[in-house]
Amino acid sequence: MRIQPLRTPRDEAIYECHASNTAGELTASTRLSVLREDQLPSGFPTIDMGPQLKVVERSRTATMLCAASGNPDPEITWFKDFLPVNTSNNNGRIKQLRSGALQIEMSEESDQGKYECVATNSDGTRYSTPANLYVRALCRLTQAARGV
Repeated sequence: MRIQPLRTPRDEAIYECHASNTAGELTASTRLSVLREDQLPSGFPTIDMGPQLKVVERSRTATMLCAASGNPDPEITWFKDFLPVNTSNNNGRIKQLRSGALQIEMSEESDQGKYECVATNSDGTRYSTPANLYVRALCRLTQAARGV
């Protein structure tokens, strides 16, 4: 579940999740407390540079940048269209660089979407502002199409 934008006191509540399948049922609940920016712990992650709108030609490399700080240093992960980006099941085509950037080689139309970087440490989690990646097909006219 994702609440966006998060507002206090409206979203402060106890939330419950109920899951069931053929093996059985499970219920878990938690209380959500919303803190103002000035109430966050001093080491809470900050997004110093989030991804920006990008247009890339199909089959080219697209790099989405992200830099974050906090104490301890936050771990950066990526989301595309609100789902985690899988960097392990794509033949190495999509990878996260040591800098935190996301690199997409041989871009395809299916890579197009809304990307967010997420910084997480022991004090909390912060999402960047989302940025769109557009993948466009390169159109080349043949001599016949140009009337030559």
